[in-house]
Amino acid sequence: MPFSTSGKIKYAHKGALNGKHIVVVSNHLEREKIMYRYLSFMGAKITYVHNEQEIAEHQDDTDIIWVVDGIDNMDAINALLRRLLYSLEDNNQQAVVLSKLDEAAINHKNIFYINAAPLCKSNFMLSILVAAGLHQPKQIKKAKTLNNFLSTEQARQANKLILLVEDNLLNQQVLTDQLHILGYGVEVANDGEEGLNMWRKGNYSLILTDLHMPKMSGYDMVEKIRNEAELLDSIDAQPHIIAVTANALKGEKERCLAVGINDFITKPIELNSLEDTLKRWSNKQNQGQNVVAHQNMALPIDMEAVAKYVNGDKAKQVRFFKMYLEQSQSLIKSINSGVMINDLDEIVDGCHQLKSISKTIGAQMVADLANTFEEKCKKDELTTDELINLRDELEIEYSKAAQFLKEQVKIAEQEDELVD
Repeated sequence: MPFSTSGKIKYAHKGALNGKHIVVVSNHLEREKIMYRYLSFMGAKITYVHNEQEIAEHQDDTDIIWVVDGIDNMDAINALLRRLLYSLEDNNQQAVVLSKLDEAAINHKNIFYINAAPLCKSNFMLSILVAAGLHQPKQIKKAKTLNNFLSTEQARQANKLILLVEDNLLNQQVLTDQLHILGYGVEVANDGEEGLNMWRKGNYSLILTDLHMPKMSGYDMVEKIRNEAELLDSIDAQPHIIAVTANALKGEKERCLAVGINDFITKPIELNSLEDTLKRWSNKQNQGQNVVAHQNMALPIDMEAVAKYVNGDKAKQVRFFKMYLEQSQSLIKSINSGVMINDLDEIVDGCHQLKSISKTIGAQMVADLANTFEEKCKKDELTTDELINLRDELEIEYSKAAQFLKEQVKIAEQEDELVD
């Protein structure tokens, strides 16, 4: 936050902090000594911390000021500040960051950046007084804050407009602030029903949704969006959908995949984790790699291939579909487990079996992707990122096939009820 030193100071520097607790994060002995002299003169209570454990001991302290030394390693300090974002807001904390630049790397109303190379006594003291609310600086230029987020139209034009579907007001605010920090525009729906209606009108390319909400759950909303988007003419109709959940329950990933959710992230959400998740999907979209929407409106299952095995027997066809869904979900889970622990043998075995049963059921795209994944793993030349990308492509296409088969089973059961 750039400011001048020409404003009138309401209080004398000496003793002005009157016991205010200042927590200093630094590993530079000489700067620690200089800051101690300045802060002692101002009457501060000073605590020095040097590692994550010591920092964590003060994250829940109320009304403290962090002085964070980023002169030697700003990347590490910015990572620390992202972890402190919740603490700053929840506990009325402020942070003064010593850097080599005047511009803020993380734009937040509770974080002040000062050029501290060299560390100037007057600028340092004034920044502390500003953070403590004891001095109002004269603005040289308008500082960037969370209020400078993209408008709806700006975000839409930049392909950065996100529909957030969340029923909890606090979670809405936290996620909205995080998304603004990451440079996205946000529109909020309070439940799945409202989210579905907003998607119908707004054509969002990225959706973040809670799973458990009143009126309509995230699962039901996604299922309806996938079905309706499949009928639209646009090849970009299918949005990327990321589930935001309080806990990764057993089987929840499989359920997410079955309804067409691309990925999920667990609360409480760290900014870095959210950033990585959004980058993974937005990059694919911007590069034209939207696998969900890449199909030219062809059905995910070749019904003629299925007919060869069932000879027109509808009941047998439904049994085939149910068997495939049960076996394939187990194989998808096994493949994902192999990716997570980098077990290529488990991936190869799972892909081989999935390829075989997918061909039988007419899920040719799933079979082709499983075959590609299997062959590349056999060569043992894949990086971790390449493993994850291949898994994601397979899971996305599989979710389309699984959803289609579920619909066929549902239709068949409804027809049986009418006959009875």
